[in-house]
Amino acid sequence: MAGVSIEETGRRAVGPVMLVSNHVSWLDMIAIQCLCPTRFIAKSEVRAWPVIGAIASRLGTIYIDRQSSRSAAAAVGSVAAHLRAGEIVVLFPEGTTTDGTGVQPFRGSLLQAPIDAQARVQPVALIYRESDTGLICRRASYTGSDGLLESIWRTVSARVTVRIAFGPALDTDGQNRRSLALSLHSQVEELRAS
Repeated sequence: MAGVSIEETGRRAVGPVMLVSNHVSWLDMIAIQCLCPTRFIAKSEVRAWPVIGAIASRLGTIYIDRQSSRSAAAAVGSVAAHLRAGEIVVLFPEGTTTDGTGVQPFRGSLLQAPIDAQARVQPVALIYRESDTGLICRRASYTGSDGLLESIWRTVSARVTVRIAFGPALDTDGQNRRSLALSLHSQVEELRAS
């Protein structure tokens, strides 16, 4: 993508695995997909977004209505089935995007899927930096009152490096969602700082 380069650190796990990452931008999905074929989990509203919705749907995104507990339960079953089929599924458990300067607490409900599928989870940190200065790039973030088209323009007109840092994959045997969410959050923060 114009003005955006991708740098990968760490070793990507081979599926079945759930990649668990912080969430900064609409670009997260595209950047990860450039490295390996994955399936994403997204809020149902994403489907209607211009450009991004079409890309997400084409990638086989699993949509979830965050207001419906029934939808969440169905999503856990769907994600577990994809993991059992050997796929790589990406979860952004913050439930929202941030400005890239920190990591919000992780919600653990969808972490039940890799537990049920006996699949591994892998912490992933996304770090956006200004290519020229190496400073955290807030222009790539998509938060608050940002319009999507404004965010896309701001991002592609900047020179941005996206570092995708992979931590060691973890077994989910004997884990519960809460402890897994806390552990993964801590590891994503460590990856961001390294």
